Amino acid sequence: MVKTMMNNNILGLPDFESMTVVLSGKRNFREDLYPDYKANRAAVPKPRHFSDVRAYLVRNYGAVVTDGHEADDELGTMAMKLRKEKKPYIVASTDKDLKQIPGEHYDFAKGESWSVSERDALKFFYEQLLSGDATDNIPGIDGIGPKKAEAALAGCTTPRECAEVAYSHYSKFLGKVPDEIIDRNATLLWIWRKQGDKHPFWKHLGREPI
Repeated sequence: MVKTMMNNNILGLPDFESMTVVLSGKRNFREDLYPDYKANRAAVPKPRHFSDVRAYLVRNYGAVVTDGHEADDELGTMAMKLRKEKKPYIVASTDKDLKQIPGEHYDFAKGESWSVSERDALKFFYEQLLSGDATDNIPGIDGIGPKKAEAALAGCTTPRECAEVAYSHYSKFLGKVPDEIIDRNATLLWIWRKQGDKHPFWKHLGREPI
């Protein structure tokens, strides 16, 4: 069954030379930084054959299992390495967070493909920074959902402008210097582009956190 599902899932992809399957391991630095990370999923049981399917993917597809970070981070790192080398790649996933990674994308559950520009990838990161990520239990600013976040950043044309808008909203929401909270949330949300990557918020804002 797993083999059939894998074959069906890649039928919508164009010809490719190789495929790497990536799975999240048990350890994740985000849980150390924010113990409530994905705490909303604690009561949700894993699918019945979860462990067996993972073992099958490792055994038959050479799946990479991450250690200390998530599969998203590994995929982002691999994609950006290929991008730097000017080699073609497709990020195949159902996870919306990977919209932070520029390049070609494919959702194998929906059979949809699309391209993400560098500008749109960074915009999506800042939209998440404003709205938070309810799926992963990452807080944002109360009253700002994805649509309001998108609207708040609509007029931004540079990463600095995006950072300034986010900082302004956090300052008003918290009623104090938001550096610690905004740094935490940005770290939780940012998908790595290289091993051990650091989010670019302070670089975009043009200063270090207080």
